[in-house]
Order: sequence, then C-alpha cells, then structure tokens
Amino acid sequence: MLTAALLLQPAKATAQEALDGVAQSLGVESDALLSSHKLLPGDSVSDWIALVSGRCGGSGDSYLQKLQQHVTSAYAEESRLDRAKATEWHRISLTALALGGDPTAFGRDSKGNPINLIADGTYNWNMTDTLGTQGLNAWIFSLITLDAKAYAVPEDAFYTRSTILQTLLESQESDGGFGLNRGSSNLDISAMALQALAPYRNSTAVYHLASGEDTTVKQTVTRALDYLKTHQLEDGTFGNSCSTAQVVVALCSLGIDPGSFAAQGVSAKEGLLAYEAENGLFRYQLEDESCDLMSTEQVILALVSMERLNNHQRRIFDYRQEMDSALQQQIAALNEEIAALEPAQLTQQAEALYDRYQQIPAEERSYVSSYWLLEEAMEQAVISPQADDPALAYNITSPTEVKNVPNLWWIAVAVLAAGAITVTVVLLIRKGKQKHV
Repeated sequence: MLTAALLLQPAKATAQEALDGVAQSLGVESDALLSSHKLLPGDSVSDWIALVSGRCGGSGDSYLQKLQQHVTSAYAEESRLDRAKATEWHRISLTALALGGDPTAFGRDSKGNPINLIADGTYNWNMTDTLGTQGLNAWIFSLITLDAKAYAVPEDAFYTRSTILQTLLESQESDGGFGLNRGSSNLDISAMALQALAPYRNSTAVYHLASGEDTTVKQTVTRALDYLKTHQLEDGTFGNSCSTAQVVVALCSLGIDPGSFAAQGVSAKEGLLAYEAENGLFRYQLEDESCDLMSTEQVILALVSMERLNNHQRRIFDYRQEMDSALQQQIAALNEEIAALEPAQLTQQAEALYDRYQQIPAEERSYVSSYWLLEEAMEQAVISPQADDPALAYNITSPTEVKNVPNLWWIAVAVLAAGAITVTVVLLIRKGKQKHV
C-alpha cells in the first residue's frame, strides 16, 4: 500500500499525469518508470503498469527485454508461466504488444524454439483439461488477446473464436451478469465480458445455447448493460475504484461515453474520478486514507480508454495500426448522423445509411457504435441486414515465422567439438612438419 501523502498540487485526471504520480510514489523519474527495479516483469501489477504506460506512448525497451527473459526462464520449467492460469499468457501478451513486442515470437523454450504466447495461451491451450479451469476470466481474456491484433486461428486449433464466443454467451447468468464461476454474477467479470464481446456487438450470427434458446451478441450485451445499470450506485460508482474502472473500460469498448452512463444524475466518469487522491493516485474505497498501485493502474486503464474514445482511436486492447484519418472520419460521421436523427427520420434513411455502413471494412464495423439504432430502424423499414460475422473477419494476423535455433547446451557441445577438431588438426600439422624437417 502506498501512503497518500497530502501534496500541494491540483487533482489530476489524465492517464499520463496519473502515471507520473505512480513514478513519484516509487521514487523514480517518470521517464525511468519502466526501467526501475521497483517494477518486476512478470508480476501482475507491474505488467499492468507497463501496459498502460505503453498505451500512453511510453517507451519500455528495458522492461520488454526483461519480460522476455522472464518468459524464457519460465518455459525452462514444466509449469511454464503457470500450471493452470491461462491469464498469465494473456496479460504478458497484451503487455508485450503495448511495448511494441511480438507475443507470437517472444523468447525461446528449453529446446530453442520461439515461444508463441498467443497459441499457447489461447487457441492451443493444453496446460489443463479446459481453457477455463481458473474461471470465466480465462475465456474472456483469451478472446481479448486473440482480437488484440486479429490473430488468425489455425483450422486444427483446440479452440476457435466461435467456440470461445459460444462459451461466453452460454455463461451469462439469468440476471444478465457474468461470474467467475457459474451460479452468481460479479461486476468486474461482467464488465470484462463486455470488453471481450464489444468487437462482436454488430454481428448477425445467431448462437444456439444449451438451454435451447437462441441469442446474439447484441442481445447478450444489452442484458449485461442492464445488469450494470441496476448495480450503479447513486454516486456514479460501482462500489470501488477497480469495479468502476472495469465498467468504464467496458463502456468505452462499446463506444458508450462513460459521462452519459449515470445513476441519479452522477455519471460513471464522475464516480471514477472521485477516487482520486491529492497525490494523483487512486483509492480503492472512497473513504480510504491511502492509495494502492492496483487500484491506480486499473483507473489509469480506464482513463486511457476514455482518452482513446474521445480521440476516435482504437479500443484499449485493439493493438492494430490506427485507422487512417479518412476512415476515422467516415466512421465518426456515420455514428453522429445515426445518433442525431429522430426515429422516423432514421427509418426513412435506413437503407442509405446501411449502404454507408457496408462500405466500411468488415473488420472495422464494430466501431460504428450507433449501429444498434440503425438496426432497429431497419427492422421498422423491413430491411434485412446481410450476414456479417466478425469471428470470420478477424482472422487476419498470422504468427511471425522464426527459424528454430539450437538451445545453449547444443551450442556449447558444438563449440567444444569444433575446438577439439581444431586442436587435432593443429597437432597433425605440427607432426607432419616435424616429419618433413
């Protein structure tokens, strides 16, 4: 826990300023935060701080190198990163991406082969009988990690995007929320599930549940948002800074302004900022006298998400290259126009607006966050949407191909052998020279 000293400076509300507060609390300069020995690559809190720093444009070459060394060392053991928790792979993959690394070729295993964290932690997970051994968060972050760069899933993979999506949709509780395990809902898990489902909200795919019911991602998201709304407190928060931060990230991922998601007139954004202390860090509970790094890094994640939403940038966990300005403007203009029209006007213009929606690349349509309004207008106008399944459109990025190299033991053997041959040759030459003389 970090003592929240009363510093004579104004309250901060930007991600970078909050990161500066983290650096100050650790006794390091802001530009040296990720190279500080106070942060340990592979540690959960440290990795999340590195992730948000990277998403703020920070440079972390030193941290990235140490994180890769951590992975290489871990893969020398049978348990690798963890015996059961797939989220260890997910967190490190997302952190590596934030710092400019490639999680499909991140370190070397004990045989000298390149380590593909995406394959090992998601579609080819084989550490336990099921990917979700630790709970629903493993399924959630598997999808988030797969979509971080729209990684392609091989045909012979253990898990596909569709099977992961099916599992998530099957896991929604009767109250609309999601829980770590079946039987009860949890605010944090519900918000994380929405973050994973956000890229699929506009999908036309219909999923057949084990209960016999059919559902779509849109219906699932709508119910989950209703669940969050019923649990928002009068102060705009969701009980603590971490839960509030996760909800804000979810809202931003769906293209919803957290400043408009309110209870009793107080928005989720206002509730989040209420946890800020005078030193720029964030408390877990509003009444806490001290701040902690975990709460602060989660709030920074939410602050970055809001900043990216306001700047028409990609979601916090979408690491693909930013759209060009023309596409950004095309999507922003369509969102604004759909949201500004009255229902009757929207119905009249539904066909033309849908044509404009279809002109957007399939892998980018999820950023048309107002599409649900257009979809309702299309129903009124008896216009059927074309089949559109992002689970197929997101198979884009193939793993980096890296040639296998011998591990250090074989290299050592080769060096010794070469040395022995050299010595033998030298002795033979000398012996020959002596005979000649």
